[in-house]
Amino acid sequence: MLYMVEMDMPHVDLLHDWHEWYEQHIFKLLKMPGFINAQRFVSVSPTPSPYLAIYSISDETALTNPIYTSQAGPQSAENWAPHMSNWSRNLFNGVDRIEEVLLDKHMAVYDRYTSTAESLNQEVFSLKPIGLDYSILERSICFASINENFQEPLQGWSLRKMRPLSAMKYS
Repeated sequence: MLYMVEMDMPHVDLLHDWHEWYEQHIFKLLKMPGFINAQRFVSVSPTPSPYLAIYSISDETALTNPIYTSQAGPQSAENWAPHMSNWSRNLFNGVDRIEEVLLDKHMAVYDRYTSTAESLNQEVFSLKPIGLDYSILERSICFASINENFQEPLQGWSLRKMRPLSAMKYS
């Protein structure tokens, strides 16, 4: 099961400190029950939510256990929350765990916004939202080297090409 958090940090003067805080935040989450691994990404082109963190979790109880609810979640970003925008959290099934995306690879994130959108014509991992914000109808991800092209989004889909900000971190 995948837990994805996406957002924008439009305050360029705060980016360095925010990235440092976020890396420490990931290490904190990976010590909590049910968190398996995590990796952060940034979009290579302008988009409303250019930052994405993907966590592999054992099941939805990782986000409802008392340790998580008392120390993490939206309230754990209280000092940073006023500076972040376009923040959403979604829980997906369809892939048990995400494998590391190496620094010489990119990940395509396709989001389906309309139920009438055609299916994608390439090999993707299809994810269905099953919890939290339900900000999209479906998400598909696929991986390629930096020089490869991804399928352009069909009508009803958006595409974000993401590059890793860091290596995979494990609990």
